[in-house]
Amino acid sequence: MKDSAGQSDPLPYNLAKWDGISWQLTKVTVQTNYGLVTSPFYGIYAFSSNDIWILSGLPIHGDGMSWTQYDLYGMGLLGQKDGYMTKAWGTNSSDIYFVGTKGTIVHYNGSSWTKIESGTTLDFQDIYGAINPQTNQTEIVAVASQLDINQGNKIVLIQGTTVVPINSDGLSWSIVGVWFVLGQQYYIVGDGVGKKQSLQDTNPWNISPTGTLARYYSESIRGNAINDVIIAGAFGDMLHYNGSTWKDYVGQTSFPNGSFTSVAMKGNLVIAVGGDGPKAVITVGRR
Repeated sequence: MKDSAGQSDPLPYNLAKWDGISWQLTKVTVQTNYGLVTSPFYGIYAFSSNDIWILSGLPIHGDGMSWTQYDLYGMGLLGQKDGYMTKAWGTNSSDIYFVGTKGTIVHYNGSSWTKIESGTTLDFQDIYGAINPQTNQTEIVAVASQLDINQGNKIVLIQGTTVVPINSDGLSWSIVGVWFVLGQQYYIVGDGVGKKQSLQDTNPWNISPTGTLARYYSESIRGNAINDVIIAGAFGDMLHYNGSTWKDYVGQTSFPNGSFTSVAMKGNLVIAVGGDGPKAVITVGRR
């Protein structure tokens, strides 16, 4: 494929958009100090169809048509010892947290950015939060580890601009995903599936090792409620919990040479994405 100058374009697209019927491959290009740049993406978080955050290592915000990149390094917020942004969670675009490699956490309040000391240099793999409907308080949890290298793990509770470490006893060093219903059930996945009912519980996490609950390594977890949870992982493994039992759909979703790396669930719709060798994989499930 050629660009407007007739040169070979190494990245012909970097975003796939689904309209409910089909997928459209498109390109998000942003203006930087170095000119127009098309970057690969690590993550995406959307509040609506016209309020979207994309993580290209730096946060990018847009309405689906025009995009603005926030150069946190050029601002002086991040330095050489800091990592790049890969995941996000927030209540709106004026209260959103970004996590990334080297233990880096930043917060955006709609007008200014704040770097938050995390107490770790491990790579953050996931972040998730929930709002208590009774107190209106927000609880945000992020998990960190080094992929394929045992450097330990870290679970943190983010409270405003401070971080509180959470007990990870019982979990494998290799953790990559977190999801919870505030005050009811907390899950951590990776090499096994860990759960507990309270973050204040000092007992070890209740762990189901890989090969028991999940056949293979679990990469991502999301849900609608404590009785409606989905896990996706290696070789296309996918499990659903209905509040009583787990059902494995690997017979329908498996593929031989890769993994689902992320799963999302909303209402009766589940979408999992990943790769099978050199090919991208997108699986859509409907109830």
